[in-house]
Amino acid sequence: WRLIRTGDLLILKADPAQLKSLIDANGLELVASKASALKGLKMEDLRLVEATITPGSVLEGRNTAFLNRRSRGSLSLVALARQGETIRSRLRNQ
Repeated sequence: WRLIRTGDLLILKADPAQLKSLIDANGLELVASKASALKGLKMEDLRLVEATITPGSVLEGRNTAFLNRRSRGSLSLVALARQGETIRSRLRNQ
């Protein structure tokens, strides 16, 4: 099992109405290259975003199942990458 680390890149899918609060509550940060493209959009328009784990995030050192439990199933992890490498094993096993 791999644990989530600071700097990991997550592709997340969530209910647009809850996305901002989920990002804030879990110590995530929108990827800068994508954040500027999102400027004109309202949070209710978003469904899939790239975010990184920030230092001190409650997700740091946890497995992906913790993310699902913490978000009460309202946030889905679509992909996970570390140091530019996509983690190819099943996400539920991470």
